[in-house]
Amino acid sequence: MNLRHPAVCDSRFIWVNILLGVDSLESFEKSLKECCEQFLSTLVIDLELPSGQEKYQSEKNKYIGDAFEVFVEFLLLKSDGSNLHGVTKYQPIDFYGGESDIGVDGKGIHFDNKRPITVQVKFRSIYTTELFAKADGLSGFVAASQNIYGVDINDIHNMVVVTNCVGIDDKSKNKMLFGKVNCLGREQLIAMVNNSTWWDEFRRLSRPKKKTTTRLPLTSLT
Repeated sequence: MNLRHPAVCDSRFIWVNILLGVDSLESFEKSLKECCEQFLSTLVIDLELPSGQEKYQSEKNKYIGDAFEVFVEFLLLKSDGSNLHGVTKYQPIDFYGGESDIGVDGKGIHFDNKRPITVQVKFRSIYTTELFAKADGLSGFVAASQNIYGVDINDIHNMVVVTNCVGIDDKSKNKMLFGKVNCLGREQLIAMVNNSTWWDEFRRLSRPKKKTTTRLPLTSLT
């Protein structure tokens, strides 16, 4: 098993520090936020200016979002083919290789119907919240999955949202997303990852396999 997300080798992330002493989703979230603040403190940003505040928030969102995508990559690879999500052969989207990063964060094959399956990753600082189709871009996730990544319009198990918050709002899920988007929410994640053995393996695999690269440029969040 190898982690392919670019953030594994991005100089913004010191994975040894991020995962130090982590043994649960809660401790990961806490450590991730602390390491993000440490990273932001190294940047020269004039927070007195609106443009500085905007850049600060963009850098923060990008840092936490990318790190959480690495977490999800390991989660899906380790639980390959689980009935909870159906994802096999998961790969993060290679937007540096020319793949579109609009609406979809990862792709794979559904273990049951053998057709394309797509993944959207959503981190929320307030984990008691819910996701909504329009406000959180889930309608765009459906559109990109079907029009770019080959998910059949009739498939009801081939689009998955992974999030650390409660999950998807019922009205959004059943009416606006037509019951076609499944969700791994906070409760499911805790059941899957809250043991030290899981995190020990994540620590081992998150060690960069090559020299650390310069940090990745900002891209739009999905």
